Amino acid sequence: MSKLEEALALFYGNYNCSQSVFAVFAKQLGIEKEVALRIACGFGAGMARKQFTCGAVTGANMVIGLKYGNYTDDDVFSKEKTYQLVERFMEEFKSKHHSLECNILTNCNFSTDQGSIEFKERNIQENVCSVCIKSTIEILDKILM
Repeated sequence: MSKLEEALALFYGNYNCSQSVFAVFAKQLGIEKEVALRIACGFGAGMARKQFTCGAVTGANMVIGLKYGNYTDDDVFSKEKTYQLVERFMEEFKSKHHSLECNILTNCNFSTDQGSIEFKERNIQENVCSVCIKSTIEILDKILM
């Protein structure tokens, strides 16, 4: 199964967008899938359904940070490389989707009862969220070395 297929299977299997992105890179990055799912859990739906930064984007940022981030205070190179790659990722994502913000991407306030109904009626999970996950995986596969 490809990373994209696995991410979408997770997403449609009751995991959020952030978990779905971060978890498919877990093994490659040396952590257990369960740990990745737990770490990313609070970032879904724009951070706990607050619809701030898209969960696929935060998942991608965690992937980049885990692969390249600094873990000593004097490792300025790794920190800068991480920032550059996160910026590159976000620019590419934004050029495809015109925003990094969940509320703008979905154009729906799904924290309300009416928004939850609209989310289902407009099939936002399929028409927006899965598309964002797909492009996130594609961009990460391209920029991770």
